[in-house]
Amino acid sequence: EVEVTQLSKQSALAQIVDLVENTRANKSRIVCTIDRIIPYFVWTTLGLAVFTFLVWSPTDFDLALLSATSVLIITCPCAFGLATPMSIAVASGSAAKRNILIKNGDALEVLSKVKHVVFDKTGTLTLGSPQVNKIISQMDHKVLIGIMSAIEKHSEHSLAKAIVHYATKHNIEQLADDFEMLPGLGVSAKVDGKRYWVGNLNYLQAPENIEWSEQANTLEQQGYTCVWCADEHAILGFVALNDQIKKDAKSTIAQLRSMGKTVSMLSGDRTQVAQSVANQLGIDHVSAEVLPNDKAQHIKSLQEQGLVLMVGDGINDAPALTQADVSIAIGSGADVSVASADVVVLKTTLAPIVEAIQLSKRTQIIIKQNITFALLYNALMVPLAMMAKVTPLFAAIVMPISSIIVIANAARLRKNQK
Repeated sequence: EVEVTQLSKQSALAQIVDLVENTRANKSRIVCTIDRIIPYFVWTTLGLAVFTFLVWSPTDFDLALLSATSVLIITCPCAFGLATPMSIAVASGSAAKRNILIKNGDALEVLSKVKHVVFDKTGTLTLGSPQVNKIISQMDHKVLIGIMSAIEKHSEHSLAKAIVHYATKHNIEQLADDFEMLPGLGVSAKVDGKRYWVGNLNYLQAPENIEWSEQANTLEQQGYTCVWCADEHAILGFVALNDQIKKDAKSTIAQLRSMGKTVSMLSGDRTQVAQSVANQLGIDHVSAEVLPNDKAQHIKSLQEQGLVLMVGDGINDAPALTQADVSIAIGSGADVSVASADVVVLKTTLAPIVEAIQLSKRTQIIIKQNITFALLYNALMVPLAMMAKVTPLFAAIVMPISSIIVIANAARLRKNQK
């Protein structure tokens, strides 16, 4: 017996195909500019052809007709029209083979010019699969985990999932109701009729436990994230979780810095935790304890200093991804539908970020080369045609060759250069 859960058009492969096709269909700013210029180019060509005919016709009507025809043939705007869209199409196809999906041509242009690269921490620089390492509490640890897992059960946050997974693994089960969530801070719910709070220390309603706060501070300086639990009267304890840094995170950041990019990190974690990760990766600029809705404001302030690339997991970073000049979502095949990002990396590794920037720079170089060639071609051949130095047959041979040269130059983007 087979159960169909999704249509084929909803599969990851179908979404990948749609994204690549949309990239080719969506015109970038530079393509739109060229499209606006081409009509003027055509009218100019017609004017030059008429002018050529009028100049030569008093002395030689046949030569005038042939020369005007040569002007019309040799100035076909194909090279201009292909210079940019062909480069973008080849670049997007090349990127897709490397598991990088570029949603629009503008992203390729902006990526080549970004000055600031901003990373989300959890799930982007780290694996996003934290593990429960320590439980600090005076009450039975199973009881504490039972309360916390019951409250966190419906949360999509990676820390919440880790606590729930730990409870399931140790056969700890508890039920909760009357949930109240405050994004970026924590969750409140009732367990057995009693109200509890789980989350950030600042979110708890109970008085601070100085001894536990000092323990948590020490752990956070080592890179642990602490999730607290309290009732109406006292803090019951906390769980320390550790999320491993991705293997290629440090090398990726080093490459970005060598390219002249300023690298920053935004995190909802406490300052000690975020700073610990930043120190390990060589990130100088860190903004910690930032709520999801405030990340966009941080991006906006950076934009006053230059173009900003935001890199996130595409789940909790939608406002920041949207605010950035260009954005990259790091995920898997299930994340290709992320609407907020301009670029989607199907792998969970970070190396494709550098590849995308390098590809964008090469694409802009190829586009400039193609446009320059098209200009030089017309600057050389049109005067020759007007001076009756080019026959219609020769023009008919040279014109498609110019288009082939543009296409061949764009095809160089298929090479996996670094």
